[in-house]
Order: sequence, then structure tokens, then C-alpha cells
Amino acid sequence: MLPSGRVVVCIEEDGSCVMLVDEDACTPQLQNAMNDLHLRLAGDGLWIQCWFNRRPMPTATSPAPVLTMPGSPLAAA
Repeated sequence: MLPSGRVVVCIEEDGSCVMLVDEDACTPQLQNAMNDLHLRLAGDGLWIQCWFNRRPMPTATSPAPVLTMPGSPLAAA
């Protein structure tokens, strides 16, 4: 059960982030599209989580993520 008045809630735990969505407010098509978007954001290094006071911060010698243009539009009209 989500908190009253909420359709989406983000739950963060050590090393993970889960988005909970009210099943009555999300179609299967939207669910699949959002899962694809999240996989692209995380897989291409466009979404990076920094867990302050939990893990060491990245060093300056760490390679930067490769930012590339998507092969197809992220949103369909």
C-alpha cells in the first residue's frame, strides 16, 4: 500500500532504488515503457546514484560514463 495521495513512491536502500507505482494508475504498456527507459538510463551510465556516507565518492581518475544519443526517441508521440 502506498502512502495516501501518492501514485508513485521511490524506495532507496543500500545499492538499489525501486519505484513503486499504483497498479490502478499504470497501464502495462506504460510499465514496459518505463522499465525500458530505466534500463537505458542505468545501462548507458546516464543515471548514477551517489550514496553519501555509504560508499566512497568516485575519484577523479575514474572514467566518466560515455554519453551517447539514443538510437531511437525516448518518448513516442
